[in-house]
Amino acid sequence: MTDIVKLERQLKAGRRSQEKAYQNRKAKLRENYRYAREKGFCATDAQLLSFHTREDIDKLAEFQGL
Repeated sequence: MTDIVKLERQLKAGRRSQEKAYQNRKAKLRENYRYAREKGFCATDAQLLSFHTREDIDKLAEFQGL
């Protein structure tokens, strides 16, 4: 019985960890989206760029003269 309880606790801890990682990833995507918009990219481009680093966004903005 105690093995089942331990396993259940591990599953719950794993779910919490996954949820936290998911929330952190969403926050980072939103942050990069806003950053790209501030650099002058349209909404569609900013959405695509949200998956890249700020350095990549800066380089592309400089390249495009934004």
